[in-house]
Amino acid sequence: MQGSERQVYGSIAVPTSLWVWGAQRLSGILLGPLVLLHILGVGGSAGRGLDVLLLIVIVVHGYVGIRRIRMKAKYSALLASLAAMWLLAILVFGGLALIHAN
Repeated sequence: MQGSERQVYGSIAVPTSLWVWGAQRLSGILLGPLVLLHILGVGGSAGRGLDVLLLIVIVVHGYVGIRRIRMKAKYSALLASLAAMWLLAILVFGGLALIHAN
């Protein structure tokens, strides 16, 4: 067992770093209001800047989620790879939607 790992109730766990914890909390708090502003905006969007910010917050929230999945010893590398591919798909299709938006 490495120095950064802990054994809790018989399972090996890695403590979450402060920046991952903070990024997950902040992005989670921002998602609700940003989605609401996006929906209530004229034509389904309040502007390109808001859309870009929303996409960035979604990607950050997904990225830190993947980081936390990888920290758990019981999850496989396959699950982390699938989560990374899902995040990449969100980034690609979200970017395409922003490029082709009016």
